[in-house]
Amino acid sequence: EAEAEDDLGGGMSNVPSLEETFATLQYTVDQCIVICESKEFTDEVMAHAGGQFPDLSVGEVKAALVPQAVALLPGLKAAAAAALAEKTKQEEAVQEHLQMIGRCPMNFEWVKTSGGYR
Repeated sequence: EAEAEDDLGGGMSNVPSLEETFATLQYTVDQCIVICESKEFTDEVMAHAGGQFPDLSVGEVKAALVPQAVALLPGLKAAAAAALAEKTKQEEAVQEHLQMIGRCPMNFEWVKTSGGYR
């Protein structure tokens, strides 16, 4: 029964960890979402995950990663939504501040650039 739980991702002691692989490779949340949705693992992901258990075949590694991708997807999407909400909240605060201070000293409207506003 414990082995069945491990196979489903409960214990993760006998299968490569997709979450650990994403963290080690420093993938962004958006990159992880794309991979989990498609269930198409990059060569880099397969190599790292396979390196965790060198005795497993490529097919066995992929078979172990697919259920983890399905399980990780809701949390990844929630994290992406939270990050977007925070970014939107920050941008709204900036816009509110710009409205409060008015136009720039040269009487132009503030324009967003890559480094801030000018």
